[in-house]
Amino acid sequence: MPRGLGQLTSLQTLSLFVVAKGHISSKDVGKINELNKLKNLRGRLAIRNLGCVDNEIVNVNLKEKPLLQSLELRWDHQSWNDSNVDRDEMSFQNLQPHPNLKELYVDGYGGRSFPSWFSSLSNLVNLCISDGNGCQHLPSMVQIPSLQYLVISRLDDLEYMEIEGQQTSFFPSLKSLTLYDCPKLKGWQKKRDDSTALELLQFSCLSNFYCNNCPNLTSIPQFPSLDQSLHLQKASPQLVHQIFTPSISSSSSILPPLSKLKDLTIRDIEELESLPPDGLRNLSCLQTLTIDTCPALKCLPQELHSLTSLRKLDIQDCPQLKERCGNKKGADWEFISHIQKIKVDRQTIQKEGRYLLDDEASDMLLASGIRILNNFNWIFILPSMAHQV
Repeated sequence: MPRGLGQLTSLQTLSLFVVAKGHISSKDVGKINELNKLKNLRGRLAIRNLGCVDNEIVNVNLKEKPLLQSLELRWDHQSWNDSNVDRDEMSFQNLQPHPNLKELYVDGYGGRSFPSWFSSLSNLVNLCISDGNGCQHLPSMVQIPSLQYLVISRLDDLEYMEIEGQQTSFFPSLKSLTLYDCPKLKGWQKKRDDSTALELLQFSCLSNFYCNNCPNLTSIPQFPSLDQSLHLQKASPQLVHQIFTPSISSSSSILPPLSKLKDLTIRDIEELESLPPDGLRNLSCLQTLTIDTCPALKCLPQELHSLTSLRKLDIQDCPQLKERCGNKKGADWEFISHIQKIKVDRQTIQKEGRYLLDDEASDMLLASGIRILNNFNWIFILPSMAHQV
């Protein structure tokens, strides 16, 4: 950024400030601390290349900018080391925004802990934390009552979302939760005595939950009022069953858990052998069901027959389901025949409630499903026989 930027004291809009990299001469380069003089900034501000701050002490008083609504902090590290960790923690601590802030995006932060002011952002609505390294848990966010959208992605060392603390309420406004590519994430809360038992916590108004590539996550607080979409991809079978198994706390609610859910996707869960029938029975408002790349899934539960709102079923790369659902001769057809649109491996079997296959096509599809299933079984049989050869 150009030197002298801080002299523009009446400046109201500065959408991007880029910290100069080390090889650029400092003679004509503006320092990040020049932002202190721009007290009238409003709207959105993104600060990039925070990882390039070398000898300069970051001390930007964003707290004196009450008109800022959205803040992006990006470190852009090429690699993490111990010196980066200390510098990042100090920089983040000294970038405290005003409590009026509505959106915060943190990208590439390499510190082990988050700043002490984090939970003071009482008006925050959107929060996204991505591409971090070092944090094993996040700061408590239950003191942010306005938080509606939370995205946690690509945090390599994250094991728990938070350490157990005193909680008067649990995310009372959260509508959308996304957990993406957190390979070490085990659960939401870790108790101080190192017990990983999940407390009876509930997201009271969550509408969308998206979980992708968090293979060690086995439990999540309940979301009985989920009314839009549930997307589970590369998740553990334990998580699938935990979500669809009603908890003690949800059994006392007026409406059954997930009874408002409209869209369900289960994808890339290779070890999933069954879907929990008790939980599926409650999905009375479900309109779309997608099951993709679940090769171990043996069959569909008969409870699908009672889901009268279900309008679309899409099955892909599930060889055992293809045999059972690929045509009206399949063993599970009676459970799904009421569904208006059915697709199996991209072939439309039923559309607008009308069965599209003739007998010859039906037989061919069934034979194809059996061949795929046989090939799938051989994949698991051959390694076990290899020592006999």
